[in-house]
Amino acid sequence: ELRLASHTENAVNFQLGIYVQEVEQEFDAYQYAANIGLVAPDPITGNGYDYNKHHFLDTDVFSGFAAVYWDINERTELTFGARYTDEEKSGRIEIPYVHLFLQGAFSAPPLINGLEFDDDNISPEIAINYYINDDISVFGAYKEGFKSGGIDNSALPTASLAPTDGNFDFLQYDSEESEGFEVGMKGNFLDGTLRVNATAFSYEYSDLQVQLFNSVAIQFSTFNASALETEGVEFDFLCETSVPGLSLRGAWALTDTSYSEDFINATGENLKGEDGAGSADLSGFMGASLDRSLGGAWRVNLSADFRYT
Repeated sequence: ELRLASHTENAVNFQLGIYVQEVEQEFDAYQYAANIGLVAPDPITGNGYDYNKHHFLDTDVFSGFAAVYWDINERTELTFGARYTDEEKSGRIEIPYVHLFLQGAFSAPPLINGLEFDDDNISPEIAINYYINDDISVFGAYKEGFKSGGIDNSALPTASLAPTDGNFDFLQYDSEESEGFEVGMKGNFLDGTLRVNATAFSYEYSDLQVQLFNSVAIQFSTFNASALETEGVEFDFLCETSVPGLSLRGAWALTDTSYSEDFINATGENLKGEDGAGSADLSGFMGASLDRSLGGAWRVNLSADFRYT
């Protein structure tokens, strides 16, 4: 990663950057799926496990970004920019061993080669920040995001991994994109003893990447299922109290998520309109710390936190 940034007294400054990454992954799975070894070991090899699979994936990433910071006046700052991302992935799956008694049910080819994926994206962002006074500022921003697709490395060597047409495109899943906005404030209050940040946001994630397990095909499947809308408010605070050495802290978030497009799960149900999985309606924490000198070289610090989801 390489960055170039300006820090001048002028009204306009900038930042440029490039990011290059090369990744080599190997995912080895020696798996007990049907537990055939509990019945009998493989009569040829003596192995007790069901199969082993080696999934190799190489990824090349190039990303570049540019951002401009414009002080419109003494109280207003405008930031805008964009990031370009290009990802290329190539891989193969090797299945060197399947237990002899499972070679009817687990019938994937010993080599699945030529798995490839590539995509590119431009994600812009614009934000404006206004200082009401020296202690309080408000902001608004529009942002777009990108998460690359790829090749499913969770596929199991079952019969469903041996398509009759030899086409393994079903192992690919597309990139996920997001867009939305947020508004908020940052402030220092009570002579600087209380700091509060608060944000309201609304984002939509399209071509949502999800993974399901198909118990009939005995197969994991990673695919693009739907769109997810999420909106809410969140805030955090830090307070230095009038009690010497005692500070209070906390952060809370109210979030509402739902699938906004058709999403058919493994049992055929359409989850459109249902709450997004793994998203808490209310979550946060509260805490306090007391730091005191005991004299000499000794200090005592007592701290407690509780979290709620």
